[in-house]
Amino acid sequence: MQVGKIIAAFIVVLMSVTANAQTPASVLAAFKAKYPDVKDVKWSATDKKAYEADFESGATAYTATFTDDGKWVQTESGIENDDLPPAVKAKLAKEFDGYLITDAELVDTNDNGRLYNVHIERGEEALVLLLNEDGKILKRGKDDDEG
Repeated sequence: MQVGKIIAAFIVVLMSVTANAQTPASVLAAFKAKYPDVKDVKWSATDKKAYEADFESGATAYTATFTDDGKWVQTESGIENDDLPPAVKAKLAKEFDGYLITDAELVDTNDNGRLYNVHIERGEEALVLLLNEDGKILKRGKDDDEG
């Protein structure tokens, strides 16, 4: 039984080392500079010449995205609906009355500051909205994650 646990731990470490070996040094360095205290990171490559780092800090899970040359793009984390800014809540109440918020994410970005990704639904209709702190809708689309 103990041997099985040791082998499983070795496989996890080996997979982590392999993922880091495929992540460019510039990306790893940029991540370490931005998040110096984070130790346990899972890396994945996206289809847009970028790399995502999944990690936890405290009880919160984060996904940080970096370009292949090491530029930080954004960091996402899930938030409670109550943590949405008042302007975002007001916009949702005014323009999407009767919709239920199913998921909310805080998105800190390099280019556009702090944004909020909000998934809402009413009946069969599921939408995802990207809003700024002032409640302005920057992007609206169908929520393909439902199902």
